[in-house]
Amino acid sequence: MPSDYLLTWLLSRLDPLQFGSPTARALAAATGDPRDRSRLSLPDLTASLADDDCPIESAECIDDRLGEMS
Repeated sequence: MPSDYLLTWLLSRLDPLQFGSPTARALAAATGDPRDRSRLSLPDLTASLADDDCPIESAECIDDRLGEMS
């Protein structure tokens, strides 16, 4: 069910400089825009996802009816 309160809460967390309370705006202005920190950390986060920590197991049999491995 759509909620105006939930939407305003999400917006205030995602962009406190524009949608946050006066206290959140002051904190975001003092510590820097959280969107800039996110943009700077995105390349490191995506690089960490590319690591092959989880090896892929080979499929012995694929069920053509369901498209699933058995």
